[in-house]
Amino acid sequence: MSSVRAYNSPLREEKTRETREAILAALFELMDSASAPDEISTEAIAQKAGVQRRTIFRHFATKDDLLAAFWPWLNARIGAAMQRHGIEMPTLAA
Repeated sequence: MSSVRAYNSPLREEKTRETREAILAALFELMDSASAPDEISTEAIAQKAGVQRRTIFRHFATKDDLLAAFWPWLNARIGAAMQRHGIEMPTLAA
């Protein structure tokens, strides 16, 4: 009986992170000129990110999944920028 050995490639993992980042950054740039996320096509996102449309769907099953991932990504970027500038994150009361 043969066993399956997991192969982890740090280079591949880094490339995957870079591609995902490029897709989310492209959506961010396109959001600036759109009045609603629904106006932005996956074709436009792919072109801006420098990937094929199918690559988007390898990272995000649906456009809704892409949009769901976008908001935490954006919040993390805002938080990192605030931290770099010494601005404390406000605490939200429950």
